[in-house]
Amino acid sequence: MFGLLINPQPQSDESLLGYLQRLAGANGLAGDELIKAFEQAEAGDIAVWFSRFEPPVSWSSVSEELRKPKTKALKVWSLRHKRYCACCLAESAYWKETWDLTLVTTCSLHGVQLQDRCPGCSVKINHGAMLANSCKSCGYLLTEQIVEIPAADSRSAWMTTALEARLSKNFKLGNSGLDALTYEQLHVLSSRLAVRSVRSESTKPLKVAGSGSLEVSRHLAQAAGQVLMNWPRAFRDLLSDLRDARSDGKDWKLTSAFGPIYRDIHHDLEAPCFDFVRSEFESYVKDAWQAPLSKRNRYLSAYFAHRDRSFR
Repeated sequence: MFGLLINPQPQSDESLLGYLQRLAGANGLAGDELIKAFEQAEAGDIAVWFSRFEPPVSWSSVSEELRKPKTKALKVWSLRHKRYCACCLAESAYWKETWDLTLVTTCSLHGVQLQDRCPGCSVKINHGAMLANSCKSCGYLLTEQIVEIPAADSRSAWMTTALEARLSKNFKLGNSGLDALTYEQLHVLSSRLAVRSVRSESTKPLKVAGSGSLEVSRHLAQAAGQVLMNWPRAFRDLLSDLRDARSDGKDWKLTSAFGPIYRDIHHDLEAPCFDFVRSEFESYVKDAWQAPLSKRNRYLSAYFAHRDRSFR
């Protein structure tokens, strides 16, 4: 597609953006120039180019995001905000595909938090840093460290491991529950739970300022990891917390008691793969809900719709 003389093979877990920068460097080109050419290429040309080697799992999805960016509030891929593990760069000298995932904020190999700033001048790194693994502002090599890297917390680490596993070509989906979710489906569920956990009073959709930045992503990953690594107990705890935060003792409607997460569960997560979430919600309502339920509730299962109890 590019007609270049030197075409190194991509690593099995290499970032598409990182590879384009590495490809540019090998041929003496500017990285941004090659990325722009990729974004403007025809879909058929990209397909032919991919067929010449075995691209990492993420490349098809990332390619689509690069060429036709989505307008979703919480994207699967955070391509504008670069993050990295200095230890990985020092050992293997390429950028990993998982670092582009919005909710990946740690390194599973070295047990540390990912970084998004130059250790030398504290400037946020950009695409240009991927060309030579160095800061474009001060020239500092990102493979070197002058400060200690904070260790990854267990919640964010769980989130990273879960998403990273699903990008492996050897990963096999389970039959049900969390194990049956692809990395994209897991992101959808995680982002919903994360936002409702950190913004329990919000009635707005998933809108979090700077959600692609590492600082914000880290908070979201921690919140999602807290719920999912302790599923279903932590999910039920979240429902109790949301109900307590919104309860004024006057309105006993489910939509009012639980807020936006009620719509998330029964509308935005309506795909069959999320049935286990709805099932757990209904189980919680069955165990903890003390008030009457409306006969016309179109979300709850037939068990609840026809319960022999007083309605209002």
